[in-house]
Amino acid sequence: YGDLKQLRVSPDERELIVEYQTQKTLDCFARSNRAMIKCPREFCMWMVETQDPTSRFRVECPMCDNEFCSLCNQQYHYRTPCSQVPPLT
Repeated sequence: YGDLKQLRVSPDERELIVEYQTQKTLDCFARSNRAMIKCPREFCMWMVETQDPTSRFRVECPMCDNEFCSLCNQQYHYRTPCSQVPPLT
């Protein structure tokens, strides 16, 4: 943040840059941490930490109302195993 203060940009532009940098950092952390579940919608920023990263359950994003599988991020597929979802869709 100290380096960003040195930029000759408006405070609004600086805030956008900080927000972008924060989001990219969180995205990277979520990808590397199995306990983090991130909404798979492109512009949604919602994330949650799960107690058991190996269990499969239906996730409902409170920000964009997207419904998806906690393991594969595809549309929730109830009793169908994640490995069989791509051939079905």
